[in-house]
Amino acid sequence: MDYALHVHLSPPDGRARLTALECEGAHRLLREGLERFLADGQAPPGALEISVEPYVTHIDVRLPAGSLAAAESSLQRGVALTLERSRLLTDWRVTGCEVTLDPELFGDDAPFADEDDEDFEAEQYPAYVTDGPASRLRAEAAKVTAFGPEFFGAGTDPEDAAIVAGALIRSAELFIDILCEDLALLVRAGRRPVDVSQLYILSLLPPRYRHRYDLEFARSFLAAAMKATDRLAAPEWTPPGSLAEALALSLIIESSEEAIRPLDTVDFADLRPLLATLRFRLLSDLDHETLYEVPEGHDGDPVFAHLRLSNGVRDWFAPRGAGTVHPYRQQPDAYVPHDHDAECAPPEDEVRRVLTEKVGVDPERLSDVLNLAAIGLTDAMWTHGPVMRWFAQRRLTDGELLRTTMHTAHHVREALHGWRAELGLSRTAGTARLARLAPEASRFVSRIGCWLTDPERLLSTGERLGALAGADHDEAVDHAASVLGGFLRQVEELGLARTLLTTAMQSGLTRYHWWGAPGWPEQVDRIIALVGDPGRREWGPDGRLTSGLPPRPSLLDSEVTRVALLHRPWTLGPEAAEWCARAAHLADPEFGA
Repeated sequence: MDYALHVHLSPPDGRARLTALECEGAHRLLREGLERFLADGQAPPGALEISVEPYVTHIDVRLPAGSLAAAESSLQRGVALTLERSRLLTDWRVTGCEVTLDPELFGDDAPFADEDDEDFEAEQYPAYVTDGPASRLRAEAAKVTAFGPEFFGAGTDPEDAAIVAGALIRSAELFIDILCEDLALLVRAGRRPVDVSQLYILSLLPPRYRHRYDLEFARSFLAAAMKATDRLAAPEWTPPGSLAEALALSLIIESSEEAIRPLDTVDFADLRPLLATLRFRLLSDLDHETLYEVPEGHDGDPVFAHLRLSNGVRDWFAPRGAGTVHPYRQQPDAYVPHDHDAECAPPEDEVRRVLTEKVGVDPERLSDVLNLAAIGLTDAMWTHGPVMRWFAQRRLTDGELLRTTMHTAHHVREALHGWRAELGLSRTAGTARLARLAPEASRFVSRIGCWLTDPERLLSTGERLGALAGADHDEAVDHAASVLGGFLRQVEELGLARTLLTTAMQSGLTRYHWWGAPGWPEQVDRIIALVGDPGRREWGPDGRLTSGLPPRPSLLDSEVTRVALLHRPWTLGPEAAEWCARAAHLADPEFGA
């Protein structure tokens, strides 16, 4: 008796995906090995079909055997022998094996050969009537309800359209599964640094922003990917609602192309126009593709300005136009100290190494560590609190956000140094002097929290915090309390020195170009160069990126502006601040993220 068997293979752990060339090589090795095995077992001609896809491999065989168990055991033995004999496939593993009776055995007299019953089986249980990878993809197409064959243009062969739609939905399912693996890896790593190149899906995203692909980003990107794939099963097609959705859908389409390419029974060249049409119709624009064109050390080429990435990857999750997005974490929060799990904190020697080698700060010099820690606390309490929503609601302009943020960082820094002086520690004191001072941390934490949330606090814009916050003031207080409470919990568990060093390290990595950080003088040079010449290419053709700015003040041409920007940017006049803030975003897309 003949049995139809289906085997799933997976490439070795640690491989994100197979390239088209690797798919082709694996296909050849599997076919050569299994054909030798089947020849020994007297399998019927044409009994073998193999489909090697970027993430999974399917093998379909019709095999004579005395029982279902014997058929399954025989094929598993043959596959294992093939993998063992091939040096390039030895790390591959069998992840599934299914066995069914061969429908051809019964001929026209089969009890399920009635036409109506056959249609019912094909609709409800497509796995029982498909006879190869191409047929299985056609069956999968039933899950795509947002569009039909007409979506690809008049005259399209419905079977070809079904293969493309089926490959799309299968790739979408695999994409979600593999993205969950990335998320699980990041969860296990906690806040320890993770090499993005060792991840699966996240390693395929624009490399310019790899330092932002953390746990919170992965959670938000998963929600965006699920929203994008959900659109395929909707009554009608609606375009991606955000850049993140477009990125996910683009990668899914690319994966579907790789799933079709190895099919033996389909000419890929015939389906290529349909795949091109699919990409064009599903992605309303190509903004997401330009993210891959941003080079390392990007200096603000205006071709990317239309992406409105003033907030970096946060804007990837914001609705575009009239689009709708998944409500979960539309804008993922960057690292904040109170969100740092002490159990997953990086070792202190690693923190010191990063500060020295990547940030350029001596971890033994207390004043430098406090300067960066002040930036981290400001970032957590102010920038990643309700302030960004106020900015989005236009309660603050770009220039006002720049001035108030730097002014807040200045005061937090002064508070930390005031606390240092009260303890009798010099600016050059080593961080080891903090070993027994953990109980003193609550003093400066309380001082900073009270000052920052005081509704009567006068901002650098001349407005009171209470007037700016309005009904949101309680939320601002709760957020600051949560941040500072988390900071104190870290002090209790990690010690004061390690907590300050860890906060300083995160600030140095994510806010390198802020005022008070090592990269600020370099950032000032870029800003001055830009505001000094509105005709530079960074401002776009005919200076279009200066649109909406106030008249350019002549003071921008003087050394006074450079000195103020370098040492006290919150003292800039309103017009100069707007120009400098716009230039800062052009000089570094992540400046305000």
